[in-house]
Amino acid sequence: MWTQHTERSTRRAIWCAAIALLAVAATSLRAITLSESLWLDELHTSWAVTGSFSDVLPRAAEGNQAPLYFLIQWFIVRLLGQHEWSLRLLSLLSGTAFVLGIVWITRRWTHSRSLAWLAGLIACVDPHAIFFAREARPYALLQVLALLYIEATRQRWRHPTVGNRIRIVLLAWLLFFTHYTAALLIVSPWYVLVRRRRYLTDYAQLAVDHLVILCGMLCAWPALRTIGLRRDNWAQFVRPQPLTSLWTLFPCSRYLVPALLSVILAKALGGGKVTTRRRRQVGVVLTSATLVYLMPLVTAWGATQADLARLYFRRYVIVAEIGLFVLAAASGMLLVTRRQRLGHAAIVGVAVAWMTALRMGSSVWQHSHEDWRAAVRIVNDQVSAAQVDGPPLVLLRAGLIEDAQLSLENQDSRLVEYCRFPLAGIYQIRSLSSDHNDDAHVVPLSSRKLADWRAEWQREVDDHGHVWALYRGGQEAAQGQVEHWLGSAKNCTMESYSFDGVTVIHVRAEQP
Repeated sequence: MWTQHTERSTRRAIWCAAIALLAVAATSLRAITLSESLWLDELHTSWAVTGSFSDVLPRAAEGNQAPLYFLIQWFIVRLLGQHEWSLRLLSLLSGTAFVLGIVWITRRWTHSRSLAWLAGLIACVDPHAIFFAREARPYALLQVLALLYIEATRQRWRHPTVGNRIRIVLLAWLLFFTHYTAALLIVSPWYVLVRRRRYLTDYAQLAVDHLVILCGMLCAWPALRTIGLRRDNWAQFVRPQPLTSLWTLFPCSRYLVPALLSVILAKALGGGKVTTRRRRQVGVVLTSATLVYLMPLVTAWGATQADLARLYFRRYVIVAEIGLFVLAAASGMLLVTRRQRLGHAAIVGVAVAWMTALRMGSSVWQHSHEDWRAAVRIVNDQVSAAQVDGPPLVLLRAGLIEDAQLSLENQDSRLVEYCRFPLAGIYQIRSLSSDHNDDAHVVPLSSRKLADWRAEWQREVDDHGHVWALYRGGQEAAQGQVEHWLGSAKNCTMESYSFDGVTVIHVRAEQP
């Protein structure tokens, strides 16, 4: 009796130590780039939370985003100040919580600690989970909420109590208002296909629950309608993909192939026979994980192929990866003994970590590859050194999809304000930061109609004497663009400074 108690205590201590190690590893991998310069998408988050509370919702909507994440970020910034690390803190905490949540949900589904730890390890080193946990965007938070929603759905279908039904409705609303593409998971009836022999009343209750969810989602109809009017923007970067991309969009081969080979090897060495009852349990878990992975992907793939909504893009279907993590680990349920499952977890874990390390390489040390912070710093230094009277003229070519609508004729104030956001948040030109009346001197440029602006820029160079151009892209391309802006202007000198993904060009008019 004493021996059994000691053995259980030892196993519990080892389990707690393993979970703590996983949490430390997950946090470390995600915190490496915590203070790195923000990149373009993150700069939208910074801009959205820079103003007053009333600015948050319209600015989030301008970027086609749901409001919940940005409201939370607004309070974090008011509490901690606006820094790179404070803007990314929510994603960092969500990313670590997601890894631990994967352990939790896999433990509940498989009743195996070793398989749960394997699923957590896969989530810990997954490059996509790491990427979204490093950036100030809503996707890491979305993964955590999706995890809770999936488990709540499972519990609601097994035990349709009032409490479980309320829980699933609230989680669905939280998911949807964190990111609208969460609807891909909410409308996926994977649990209906797994749980058989249900009664008509169960389906009636399910219909009522989803009707309530739909009523809450309809509050976002004005925002969704506006996004629908911009649907052509997505056609520029979300393109139809072959059906085989369901396998390649996420690293299925890296996770599932080692798991399958490990199970086959264990069976070949005498893995024992799985009982009929155990086979049913394994079938339910593996089918559930497969459907959680496939159903959002297939829905997004079909909508993209039919050109109804361009949703088949990795970040829009990131919640599906939960099913992949659980599936890779739960394959070990086909093994009979605890020792076999422990060996399976060790073999697959080492294989996945090794292949992921080879694939990621040096990218583990850098996230954005866009150093806007350094670019803005050098402009501020040069503005001070040049002692420019009044606010300097800054031409901003951020490469936004929306800036294609800019022209000399189309000076829509909301569009112009939106296209300025890279220099209106955490990184601002110093002389402009203190005088909001002079914001017009940050001039966003159209990425497609540069020639139309040539005469305007020549006059600006003559009037101001100094012009700075911030270009999202390489140095050679930026210099070519500035030559377009200047056209045949004479008596100008040009200095360029290249940073990761951002180029600064200082144009000076020489005195005749």
